[in-house]
Amino acid sequence: MKQLYFFLTFIVLIIIITIIGMILISPKNEVKEVKDTITLQNEIESSFSCYGYTLEKPKIILNPYGNSPLTALIMFETDKREKFTITIKGKNNDDITYDETSETKEHYIPIYGLYSNYENNVILSTDTADKKVKIKTELVEKTDISTEGVETDNGINLVSTNNEIVGIDKYGEIRYYLKGGYSKDIIIDKNNHLFLSTNRINNDNSNTGIINIDLLGKIYYEYNLEDGYKGLIYNVDETKMLILSENIILIDIQTGKVLKEYDLYKTTDNYVNLLFDENTNQVILNGENVTLYYDYEKCNLDKIIGNKEYVSDELSTYFVDTPNIDVEENIKIKSNNQIYDIESIYLDKDVYFNITKGIYLSKYKETETSNKNINILFSKEYKDKINVYKEYDRLVIEYDFNEDDEVYFVLDKFLGKKVYEIDTSKNIKYINSYGLSGKYTMYLKINDRLLKLNEFVKF
Repeated sequence: MKQLYFFLTFIVLIIIITIIGMILISPKNEVKEVKDTITLQNEIESSFSCYGYTLEKPKIILNPYGNSPLTALIMFETDKREKFTITIKGKNNDDITYDETSETKEHYIPIYGLYSNYENNVILSTDTADKKVKIKTELVEKTDISTEGVETDNGINLVSTNNEIVGIDKYGEIRYYLKGGYSKDIIIDKNNHLFLSTNRINNDNSNTGIINIDLLGKIYYEYNLEDGYKGLIYNVDETKMLILSENIILIDIQTGKVLKEYDLYKTTDNYVNLLFDENTNQVILNGENVTLYYDYEKCNLDKIIGNKEYVSDELSTYFVDTPNIDVEENIKIKSNNQIYDIESIYLDKDVYFNITKGIYLSKYKETETSNKNINILFSKEYKDKINVYKEYDRLVIEYDFNEDDEVYFVLDKFLGKKVYEIDTSKNIKYINSYGLSGKYTMYLKINDRLLKLNEFVKF
C-alpha cells in the first residue's frame, strides 16, 4: 500500500514539475492574428450612417470596402418612405439605370458602373425629387483584355483573370474592377451578386472555397470547402450549386451543407466547364477532349464521350464511341493568348445591398500530421527568418528553407503534440485549426537541429 502511495505521489510530482517547466519555458508572446476580410468589412460598416445626411447633402463614399474602385455608396435620410431610381450617365448614350430594392427612410444606395479617371454624373430621382451628384474616380489602368465581338447591349462584360475581375462595356470602357485575388468561374445570382473563388489557397494550391460578393466588394457568404475549390461552379437553381472540388459536390447555398457528391473519375483531360442539364437530369463535366455525364439524382457516372485516348482502361466501360459534342457553357474569350471566363451583367434591375455581417459556412478537415517521432526536451531558440501568423481558422507558416533540408513543424502542449512535415519546395504551409485546442509552443526540426520559436499560438 505504501509502495502504491509512493508511486502515485511520484507521478503527481512529475506532472507538476512538467507543467511548471512548460510554463517557465513557454514563450511570452502570442503570434500575430491577421484580421479576415469579413471582420474588416464589419469594422468598415460600423462607420456607415445615413443619419444627419439629406438628399441635398448626402454622404458619398467612393470604393467603400477598399477593393472596388469604380463603385460608391451614397447615404442619406428622407422624411417619408421613398424608393429612388439611380442613373449613371453614359458617355455614349448608354446610361445605366436601376432602382432601390424597396421604399425606406434610410437610404444606402450602391453605385455601380462608374468610369475610370472620370467625373461621373449620377442622378437620384423619384416622382417628386431629382438630385444630381458628381463622383470623381481614380485611374484604373486599362487592361489588355479585349471583349470584341461580345454583345451585351448596355450590359457590362465581367472578365475573370488570374487575380482580378474586370468589367468592360461594349465600347471598351472599363466600368468595373474588383481586386483582391478573387477569380475563377463567375456566377451571377438574382441579386446581381457574384460567386467567385476565395482569395486564400490550401497546401495543394486549390482555393479554400467560394464567396458570394456584391459589386461594392462586400462578402455576404464565404463557403470554405473540406477539399478546396478547383475552379468550376454552376447554379442548379436559387438554392443549390454544383462545385468542382476533389469530387463534384452539390451544396445548399443557404447552409453550405453538401447534399450530393459525384466521384471525379480521373482522366488526362483539362476540365473547362461544369453544367446541369435539367432536360436530361444530368450533371455534365466538360473537358477539352472528353465529357463526363452523371445521373443527377443517383450520382453515378452514366457515360463518357469524346476522345478515348484521354480515358483510362478502368473507365473504358463508360466510354461511348461518339465524337465530343459542344455543350452549352459559360462564354470564354481568348485574349493575349489567355483563356478568360466572361459573364454579362445587367444593372437595369433592383439591386440588393444590406449592412449585415458576412457569414462563414465552413467545413474543414484536420491538416495531415506526420508520424515522425520528435523529442522536444532539448532545443535552442530559433533566430533565423520565419514568419508565423494566425488567420481566424488556421495557422500560416512562411519560410525560406533549402530544398534539400528535412523540416518538421511541431505544435506542443501538455499531453498533446502535433508534428507536420514541411514541403521545402514551397514557401508556405497552412495548418487548419480543426482538431487543435489550447495553447501550443512551436518548434522546428531542421535536419538534426531542434529549434524553439519565440512565440506561442492559441486555438
